[in-house]
Parts: sequence; structure tokens; C-alpha cells
Amino acid sequence: MTKDRVARHILERLALMEIRARRGCEGVVAIEIEYAPCRPDTNWKIATVDCGRTNSIEHATQAIAFTHEKLRRQYNLLTDS
Repeated sequence: MTKDRVARHILERLALMEIRARRGCEGVVAIEIEYAPCRPDTNWKIATVDCGRTNSIEHATQAIAFTHEKLRRQYNLLTDS
């Protein structure tokens, strides 16, 4: 399956919406996507998360893992090369 290539700001917005949709993560304020060319399955990772008012770091950690797993199957980060 061919993945869509998307700009960093779009991927960050998609990931943030997905994370906020998970239980206990409604208060997550921001995330940052980082280019990761060494990964075999995708070329990006979720590098930082501002949990803001999130009640549970455990919920946030699970939401981040779930979101990366879901979105890595659909998207690669658009790069200059």
C-alpha cells in the first residue's frame, strides 16, 4: 500500500486530533513531529508532547503509541528530497 506524503504541520495536526480523542488526553496542548529517516516502517516520529492539563501520563503515553502506530501506516513525512 502506498502511503500519502504530507507536510509536517498537517501530520502534527492529525496526530494531535487523534491523541486528544483518546480517553484522558483531551488536555494535550501540542505535539511535534520529527523527521526520522532511519526508521524502517516510516520516516517520522512523535518527538515531543506538551501534555498540558492531561490527568494521566500513562494515558498520554498509550495515546501517543496508538496514534503513531495508526498514522505511520497511512502517512510519510513530506521532505525536500
